[in-house]
Amino acid sequence: MDEHPIRISVFKNRVEFYSPGTLFDGMQKESLLNGISRLRNPNISEVFYQIGIIEKWGSGISRANDSLKEARLNPLDINVDLHGITVTIFFENSNEYIQENTISLENENYLKYKTEFTRKDVERDLNYTQDRARDLIEKWMKEGLITIIKKGPQTKYITNK
Repeated sequence: MDEHPIRISVFKNRVEFYSPGTLFDGMQKESLLNGISRLRNPNISEVFYQIGIIEKWGSGISRANDSLKEARLNPLDINVDLHGITVTIFFENSNEYIQENTISLENENYLKYKTEFTRKDVERDLNYTQDRARDLIEKWMKEGLITIIKKGPQTKYITNK
């Protein structure tokens, strides 16, 4: 049996990870995307878990997609064929995601879009400075539109319905 290496290809607009072979133990792509995992080597996985390299099994793809979405990038592109699995991360923004989540502040649509958020979320989502985001949050607080649910370095707010 020939040994085929894992390949990582870096392009101007993407990175592709190719792993030869098929999904382990009859897994389907849909299961993989839904966080279902099967361990090829439970001993190695347990060691990685114990030393903190992984948080839990089966969460990597959904966490990667969440991070890509926060960065307003396309989710992982996963292709499975008879020869192997290719996972691609595209660097360009997802126009569909940006258009779908464009926020018009004049109509207070942000509070409909986000029911729980931090000041940093407001900065990122609305492309605001820290001071401008704080001013907006204070305005919403005075108007009774939001409530603080967690104070401290990670202060969180929720919308009042």
